[in-house]
Amino acid sequence: MELDAFRSHLGEGQGRVATADGEHAFVLGDATGGSQSEFAAGDFAEVVQDVDVTDADVVRVWLRLRVPDDVPPDLAWVASITVDGRVVGQSTARPGSTRDLTDLLGNVSKLAGTHRIAVRLELVRV
Repeated sequence: MELDAFRSHLGEGQGRVATADGEHAFVLGDATGGSQSEFAAGDFAEVVQDVDVTDADVVRVWLRLRVPDDVPPDLAWVASITVDGRVVGQSTARPGSTRDLTDLLGNVSKLAGTHRIAVRLELVRV
């Protein structure tokens, strides 16, 4: 596996990490902070899982989106949920902001069977 800005500290501040309360979180950036990486608009990381959505109305994710102050003002991070590659919910965070998203969800009430669900973090030009 190639080590890059999203996979250079796996298990420490990236990927599946233990939280202070003994739970686990999946980190798509770097929870430890202080590291520097170069990004360009269009760079992204995502977690993908095939899910049986039969009898489900929505897919929902809870996440904290923190954007450092030193991100250029014409860029922002977008967190999104996709179902089979289609964006069904998204939220944008600009430089210097922190957002707790408890309502990022996608409607799957008209779907049945197994579908590919992804949570994506992407740097975009605004």
